[in-house]
Amino acid sequence: MTVSGVLLGGLALLLFLIFSAGLPLFTGAAGKRSADVSSKTERRPVPQRDWEGPLASPDWSRLDAFVGEEADVFAVETAAPESKSTAERIAFADRLGALAAAETGNGKAALRRRLLERAGELALQGEDPWKNLVLVALSFHRAGDQVAADEWFQRAIRRAVDPDEEKRTASALRDVVKGLLQAGRLDQARELANTIAQQSFRELALAEVATKLARRKQYMEARQLASTLGGAKARAIAFRGLADAQARYARVEDALATATLISRGKLRDDALLRVALARAALGDGGGAVTAMARMSSERARELAELRVAEYQARTSRVGSAETLLSLVNDPFLRDEALRRVVEEQARRFKLDQALSFAYRIKNRTERAFAMESLVKLQVRNGDMAGALSRAHSIDVPASRIRALQTVAVAEAGASRVAAARSVATLITDIAQRDVAYRRIAEQAAHVGRTDEAVNTLYDVTSAQERAAGLAAVAKLNARRGAVEPARILIRDAERLVESIPGRRGQAKALGALAEAYAEARDATTALSVAASIGDAGMRDRTYQLLARKFASRSEVDFAERSAQSIERESTRERALADMARTIAGQTRATEALDRLREFDSRQQQVRFLLAVAQRI
Repeated sequence: MTVSGVLLGGLALLLFLIFSAGLPLFTGAAGKRSADVSSKTERRPVPQRDWEGPLASPDWSRLDAFVGEEADVFAVETAAPESKSTAERIAFADRLGALAAAETGNGKAALRRRLLERAGELALQGEDPWKNLVLVALSFHRAGDQVAADEWFQRAIRRAVDPDEEKRTASALRDVVKGLLQAGRLDQARELANTIAQQSFRELALAEVATKLARRKQYMEARQLASTLGGAKARAIAFRGLADAQARYARVEDALATATLISRGKLRDDALLRVALARAALGDGGGAVTAMARMSSERARELAELRVAEYQARTSRVGSAETLLSLVNDPFLRDEALRRVVEEQARRFKLDQALSFAYRIKNRTERAFAMESLVKLQVRNGDMAGALSRAHSIDVPASRIRALQTVAVAEAGASRVAAARSVATLITDIAQRDVAYRRIAEQAAHVGRTDEAVNTLYDVTSAQERAAGLAAVAKLNARRGAVEPARILIRDAERLVESIPGRRGQAKALGALAEAYAEARDATTALSVAASIGDAGMRDRTYQLLARKFASRSEVDFAERSAQSIERESTRERALADMARTIAGQTRATEALDRLREFDSRQQQVRFLLAVAQRI
């Protein structure tokens, strides 16, 4: 073959590759393409190394010509058949942009910016756009791009304003004020707050500005701003924030003087409590006592003394805690405070100090609660004999049962299942003994004693406890890869559900079964079982757990279906946010734009992109 033949063959191969990819053959001086991208081009992944030359740095200004500042990117794809090529070009350009940005010297910053820009574009088309636009602005702020942050804050302000809805506008602008304060833009926040038409919203926003000023130790400015507020609530909130900051960073006398500017009542007592806790944190017990002495409500004062005493015990200032406890006149509150101090000392592995406080408790029930804490401490120290002896000596039945269950579960966790069951036999209440057996079985399964766990469950007389235990052991089996044995246990548990008395008991068992099915990778049945739960609260909780499980496996469709099935709005929003963050944690930044279509809602797409960008 001649040299010219080789060159012609190479040129033909090059032309074939260009046409196959749907790329422009020539570009003019102005960078215009002579051939459009075909709508039938196959969207397949392209290795990064294959793209060189002009395509390694796409012209985003030309992409913006397709999209526009506030255009709906994905509406292009669904609007009409003839617009299909535009949508594919946008998606293709996004993919190229992500890959190219990742390869540049400042690749991470460029990729983060592109993801945040796309999140902003999607936020503009969602519900309550200003909320997500504030999140985009804050993300740019944290990334150090203050120019972009300012641009997105301005967009949030524009979208917050609705000329026909004054109250909605006031609430929305207050949301933006909060975002500006998070970004440390106090002047902008104050200026925006002053534009809010409704006085109540305006003054609450300004109270938040005053609190932020105080935390920055700009006490004079904060006081002056608080003094201008006419509403009693907003004024109290502003002075409370100032008093709290002064107690932390300045003199206690200044904090107390500020608190007295608040009209007598709940907000004033709350401000004094904050002053007391702040001074206690600094080791100023005298300042804390002085603040509490100025409270108008005796009940509030004693509750404050209880909280401060508990805090002092938590920070190893036991002497100060004792002094404060001596000021509590209510014997029931004092015993509750002593019990909390015992629990805190037990958490800190200080058995002698915990015992000293426990024996001073006069109330029988509170002393029993304290003894439960000591049993847990002895178990953590490995003193099983001592823990069992103390548990058996508790004279309040409910506390004694819980303490014995604690010892039994600990024995099972140490692979001593027979010893655990022996402890459980000391529980005379049959229903509570069943609870103990179920907990022993679950702990035994955790440490790999599956056969002993199942045998223990078949000694349980309660259908509800046995079903819950079988479902829990099945989950552990499935997690370890033993899916078929897990399904056998699930079926055994399912047969027990109808014999469980009461709707709530059945709901709890069905929730456990739904989780087990999800763990065994039977998502459809898991969702079906969850839907059959009659109790709304239990059903929502189950869907929340399923969403978390599916998200952890990047099963976006099932995760989103689970979360969207939750009735209570706050729980649903929390589940959707958790799901987006979880999936973002498993997604490479360069693949984030490709995964957008897996999410049904704009809100989820925005959450996902923000979470991915935050990781870069």
